[in-house]
Amino acid sequence: MGNRAGRPFTRLHGCAGGEPEAGERARPHRHLAALPHPLGRAPGAMVLHLSGHPAVRAGWGEGGRRLRPPDPRVDSAGGGGDPFRNKNRRKPMIRSTMPGRGIGRRGLMLAAPAVLAAPALAQPAADWPNRTVRVIVPWPPGGGADTVGRILFNHIAEAMKASFVIENRPGAAGAVGAAAAARAEPDGYTVLYDATPEVINPALRSDLPFDLWRDLRPVFLAAVVPNLLIATNAAPARTLPELIAAAKATPGGLNIGSSGTGSAQHMALELFRLAAGIEVNHVPYRGGGPLATDVIGGQIRYGFANASGAMTHVKGGLLRAICHTGSGRLTSLPDVPPMSDTLPDTVAYEWNGAFVPTGTPDAVVARLNEAMNAAIRAPAVAARLAELNVGTRPNTPEEFTTFLRGEWDKWHRVVRDGNIHVE
Repeated sequence: MGNRAGRPFTRLHGCAGGEPEAGERARPHRHLAALPHPLGRAPGAMVLHLSGHPAVRAGWGEGGRRLRPPDPRVDSAGGGGDPFRNKNRRKPMIRSTMPGRGIGRRGLMLAAPAVLAAPALAQPAADWPNRTVRVIVPWPPGGGADTVGRILFNHIAEAMKASFVIENRPGAAGAVGAAAAARAEPDGYTVLYDATPEVINPALRSDLPFDLWRDLRPVFLAAVVPNLLIATNAAPARTLPELIAAAKATPGGLNIGSSGTGSAQHMALELFRLAAGIEVNHVPYRGGGPLATDVIGGQIRYGFANASGAMTHVKGGLLRAICHTGSGRLTSLPDVPPMSDTLPDTVAYEWNGAFVPTGTPDAVVARLNEAMNAAIRAPAVAARLAELNVGTRPNTPEEFTTFLRGEWDKWHRVVRDGNIHVE
């Protein structure tokens, strides 16, 4: 296999976008504004150990700057901070979508009918939702994002006495469904519920049919879940140092699976490989379920899997968990150490969250964010998410945006340093 700069690289099978479908549209180029935001931890709030996340290390509340895809060559650095808060917040003011130009006499004359029409234009946002909201999940039914999304939106539908319909549109590591959402009308009736590959795909491909920062607006970071490095019970390496030693003893002779090329688990594997300075063979599967089945059966000895999906097998004694990619100990698996105890800077969560097409009214974004914050505080929802080892905390669209910037930096750096390419 060829290489660049003398480094081995991993070839990935790419994805192809499609033409806009009926009812979808081309999108103008826009940027999101990162708003100033005070931070603080709410008394009694669930603590997510995100101290190793680049966005947290970079600090929060970077106000007044236009948000753009960060330069992947620049590492995050800076002070700490808590990305979430739980305080009573005022609804954000509705920002004008008109360009910021001065208004002359003719402009004032033209503005008069627009002012009179403003209440009528604002009405759809004021009574949102008054018809079915389509929630696009770009992953198959039964996966992590689909499961958590259904839990949240079922509760929101009941609480708001409204209709939210999950539409699974898998394909191309989430790019198919994300592109459909990006091209949808920004009327508040299309929501994208996506996951980590939203920021990984742009690092792997330059021909995606949409742009995260231009076409989508972050609304709510719903869940973060660590990955587990799992092993078959008969695997010789029982600790992370033993596995690293085995890999160094036979360079390129160790196979490690993931739930798919470009997945959060694949990136966790690449992060592990770079941090340990080892060469291993990546074996991509079509999801975490098939991977777990093969590890249990001994067809492959090791793999990176989503903790929510693999937890049942680990607790049932069918698999062993060597380590996890979170920060600190997991309450559900207190004896499993974090990878960062052995290899610093290897914290890697799989996350999922809600987006809407750019141009969606601010009032709708505020209502949806409030509804999702209320959902994670509901006792029944919180209990179900805890069973799935899902961490979540109240947050704002601005905080989710800053989190995404850190994720973008991190995974673009891993793709570059790992010399990973798409075929």
